[in-house]
Amino acid sequence: METTDQTRHAAATDLHRAALTCLAALRAKSVALTGYLEALIDARLAGRVTLITPRDADQRGAALSLQLECPRDAARAAFDGLRARGFVPDWREPGVIRAAPVPFYNGFDDAWRFVDALAALTDRPP
Repeated sequence: METTDQTRHAAATDLHRAALTCLAALRAKSVALTGYLEALIDARLAGRVTLITPRDADQRGAALSLQLECPRDAARAAFDGLRARGFVPDWREPGVIRAAPVPFYNGFDDAWRFVDALAALTDRPP
């Protein structure tokens, strides 16, 4: 079977359009998922966690940097607790946990579970 340059170009154009559509959907899910995680953090972790990542979705990727409002060792213990529960955040000094919901395989329930775990790990007696 012989293909012409025009056929090859048409196939490449179709692939390119499909990839752009897929990337747009992926970015939309990423923005929604990260925004949901941000809203959960604001609602459930106020006073315990400060978001230090820009709030404008156009100014950030999927990762949120969370400054824990506790001593460094307590923040590190919370990070270790998240890892023990199966989450894979990043640690940054001093006491910053970076969480990045990945739209390829994370869902909104994962964001809820992450905040639920972090709330339990940073729960302080009144």
